[in-house]
Amino acid sequence: MKVSAEADKKLKSMMALPENSGKEARVVVSGFSCCGPKFAIVFEPKTANDIEVKQTGYSIIYEKRISGFMDDASVEFKETWSGEPAFTVEVQEQGGSCCG
Repeated sequence: MKVSAEADKKLKSMMALPENSGKEARVVVSGFSCCGPKFAIVFEPKTANDIEVKQTGYSIIYEKRISGFMDDASVEFKETWSGEPAFTVEVQEQGGSCCG
């Protein structure tokens, strides 16, 4: 898993917030499209079903069931289609076709 410099900086600042004490940056499935699952970052405690990817100063976690998508994933912090800055988790397409 790769984390861009901008995402790394933002994750470190968000992990330092009091409301994120005892939590990690978790990759979750946020929806599906014809291109496959879409992912997001939330802040939650680690569980026994999680895989942990240690970064400098924080960890990124995700459930074992999505591990096949995470090997080549990249975490970015950038402007989204709506014009708002947000974390994005981009993964390699898993074969097949993708709409639009």
